[in-house]
Amino acid sequence: MKRLSCEKRLRWIRLSKERERRNLASVRKKAGKSRRSSRIVAPQSVSYRKGKTVRKIKKRIEVPSNLCLRTNYDEIVNFVIHLRKEVAIDSHAIFVDFSKLQNVMPDAALLLAAELDRWRRLRGVRLKVRKINKWHHEARSVLQKLGLFELLEVSNVPQSDDIVGQLKIIKFSANNTTDGRAAKLLRTSLEKVSGFNIVMSNLLYGGITEAMANVTQHAYPEEDDAQQTLKYWWLTGAYDISSDHLSVFMLDQGIGIPATLPNKYPMELLNHFLSKLGRERDDGSLIEAALAIGRTKTDKKYRGRGLENIMKFIKNNPRGELRILSRYGEYVFSSETNKSCISNHSIAFPGTLIHWQINLKSATI
Repeated sequence: MKRLSCEKRLRWIRLSKERERRNLASVRKKAGKSRRSSRIVAPQSVSYRKGKTVRKIKKRIEVPSNLCLRTNYDEIVNFVIHLRKEVAIDSHAIFVDFSKLQNVMPDAALLLAAELDRWRRLRGVRLKVRKINKWHHEARSVLQKLGLFELLEVSNVPQSDDIVGQLKIIKFSANNTTDGRAAKLLRTSLEKVSGFNIVMSNLLYGGITEAMANVTQHAYPEEDDAQQTLKYWWLTGAYDISSDHLSVFMLDQGIGIPATLPNKYPMELLNHFLSKLGRERDDGSLIEAALAIGRTKTDKKYRGRGLENIMKFIKNNPRGELRILSRYGEYVFSSETNKSCISNHSIAFPGTLIHWQINLKSATI
């Protein structure tokens, strides 16, 4: 092999270093974009190490195929808990795969949307949508109508479709204050999509605004780590044309009603109501006790009536239902039977979900 002259050798070294510098700059640019922008669905991320491109496979977390808390509670809650743990480890090395999702109900969709919203707000990431063509068409349509992509402020909002289903939906809203405007907008939006004037809508409005106040005052203790807690509430509503059911869903990611009760009420009072209701001291029973007590930590007449107003609103409808999920407990009241049912899950719900529903055909307009 012919030996290079000193001049050519130096020139070759200089060109090699220049080529390596350009390659490294290109990889760093790609890696920087990857760190700044996580994806809702994405195949991989790119990082760099000493001038060499390193392919880092992202952690794939699959959304359950059935997003309905009534029929698939355990799988959905496990998914949310798993996602939260992975985000805490590395918020940029994750992609959430929606390709297997087929059935979407507003209750579980709200839980999913809140967790993704928590991810982007706390970790400062920008979410993108990838491979939207692999999503189930109807599931994607429901999520679009719910305003998932608007809530998450994704940089590439998919084009909406014109699928007309049996469910008319109110888009997600979220805030960390007692926002009466949000409650008023929800009330008017529900009346618009259903075509009915809601009877005793003042109770609905009062129940929503008071529930917001309870979230900001009690759901998130002051000692909670601000870096890990997003002190928000999330809200949506829906009208089912086929069943004529009008529903409202409100969610927070706080410590749960059973955990806040000992801080709000004396233990003697809690035990008194549990004994009066004939209940054991479990989370489902504590939710029922919270509905029965009717006063709060503030001891103000105009505060603490959120659940009471909601219950009055449900009882005014012959076929109304109130459902509350909080920590391990689940409480369901039916105005049709005038009976309540409590149960306890083996997996704790990550916050509190209040779902109230009425049948418009049975209401007095």
